[in-house]
Amino acid sequence: MYWLSNGCGFKPSTAKVVCGSETRQSHAKALQPGNREWVTAIVTVNAVGWVLPAQIIFAAVKHQSLWYHELPEEYVISVSNNGWTTDQLGVEWLQKLFEPNTASQTIGRYRLLIMDGHGPHGSHATAEFDRFCMEKKIIPLYMPPHSSHLLQPLDVSCFSPLKRLYGQKVQEQIQKGIYSVGKEDFIHIYPAVHQQSLSSLNIQWLCSNWLGSFYSRESSLKDSKDTNTTFHISQQSILWCRSNTRQSISTGTAEEED
Repeated sequence: MYWLSNGCGFKPSTAKVVCGSETRQSHAKALQPGNREWVTAIVTVNAVGWVLPAQIIFAAVKHQSLWYHELPEEYVISVSNNGWTTDQLGVEWLQKLFEPNTASQTIGRYRLLIMDGHGPHGSHATAEFDRFCMEKKIIPLYMPPHSSHLLQPLDVSCFSPLKRLYGQKVQEQIQKGIYSVGKEDFIHIYPAVHQQSLSSLNIQWLCSNWLGSFYSRESSLKDSKDTNTTFHISQQSILWCRSNTRQSISTGTAEEED
C-alpha cells in the first residue's frame, strides 16, 4: 500500500492561499492584508481514498490552550518559528500521525510513503526519519526537488479545491466585517474544507490517473533542465528490505503483498 504526503501553505487571514512549495497559480484575490503569519497543513492520502488527519503547523513558540477547543481529536498541532515544516516536525508527523493511523490499515508487510524529500524549508531525508521508517517497515520515496508539478498529484488535483474552499470561507468572514483570521479561526475553518475537498472519490480518481501517467511524467522529468537528480530511496531502507525479504524466504515466513 502506498501513501502520498505533501504540505499546503496558507496565509490564514487573506482570501489568497499559496499551496505547495512549487505551485505558483492561485485565482483567489487577496481582499485584506490582515495577519501575515504562515500556516502549513500536512496532507496525506492513499489510493483507496483514505485521508489521514492533518498536522497543522503554526508560527509560534508555545502551544496555546485555545487552539484545542475546536480541534478534531485526531489532528496534531505543531509549532515552528515561521509556520513552515522542519526536519524535526517531519519526524513528529511520522511518529504521531502517520505510523499510528496507517499501521493497522496495512495489507502486507511494507508501506510506501511518497513525499517531497528536498523542500525549501527542510528535508525529510534525515537519519532519524529513515531509522524510524526502517523500524516500522515504511519505505520512504523522496521526490526530486522542483518536481512537484510533474510528480505530486496532491499539488495539482487536491490542493486547488482545498485552497479555493478555504478562500471562500475567509471571504465570508470578510463580508461579515471580520478582517483578521487568527489561529483559532483557522482551526474552526480548516477541518471542514479538508474533509470536503479531500473526498474519497476525488482521492481515488487522482491516484488512478497519477499512476496511469507516471511513466510519461518520468520521461518528462528526465528532460527537465530544472531537475538534475533522480528519485531518492534511502539506501539503508533498500538494504534493510532486501535483507528481511531474504530472511523471510529462507524461513518460509514471506508474506503476500498487494
